[in-house]
Amino acid sequence: MVFIVESGSTKADWILLDASATEVGRWSVKGLNPYFHDADEVERTLRAESQIMAHAPSVEKVFFYGAGCSSDALNAIIAEGLERVFTSANVLVDHDLLAAAYATYFGEPHIACILGTGSNSCYFDGTAVHEEVPALAYILGDEGSASYIGKRLVRDFLYKRLPADLHAAFVGAYGVGKAEIFQAVYNEPNANVYLANYGRFAGDHAEHPYIQEIVFEGFKA
Repeated sequence: MVFIVESGSTKADWILLDASATEVGRWSVKGLNPYFHDADEVERTLRAESQIMAHAPSVEKVFFYGAGCSSDALNAIIAEGLERVFTSANVLVDHDLLAAAYATYFGEPHIACILGTGSNSCYFDGTAVHEEVPALAYILGDEGSASYIGKRLVRDFLYKRLPADLHAAFVGAYGVGKAEIFQAVYNEPNANVYLANYGRFAGDHAEHPYIQEIVFEGFKA
């Protein structure tokens, strides 16, 4: 059995294949990012997933492509957690950009992009990924992503810069204030995922000129 995993910061898709490369199962679980999760958290997350654990003893290989898996040291964090669970498996951890490059490769060099909780892009020559523009994560970068849009929405909400109709809708949807937002952003883990959750509000109001403006600015940046 082989697990192929594509993980963002919010969720990870796990696909289990048998020896003939036939799909046995597919599960979406919590995303794992070595910038925010250590090996203990990787292990805890997987042990809480009964369907994945049911197959763990028979898994021979795990290919994990994840957000934040951009160096040997970071990859080792995820690999350690995986190896505690899949004790008989060979584990390979690499960048989610490589998975995106593989998935969109049709024989010609191309640019592959990821847009989700964060954002990233690369040039793939058919053999190797070349990251010409560095990913700066949610504080400094992630332009156009859900965390970028959510951060802008939350900031403008707190500054009372949202258009009146959107401000009212935001209050009705979330009912949060500065204290709750500060607690989640500055004192709790996974602030990027918290901010990205507000991206859904933008999707619900996609036709509003304000939303269209901040989305455009995100990609223009």
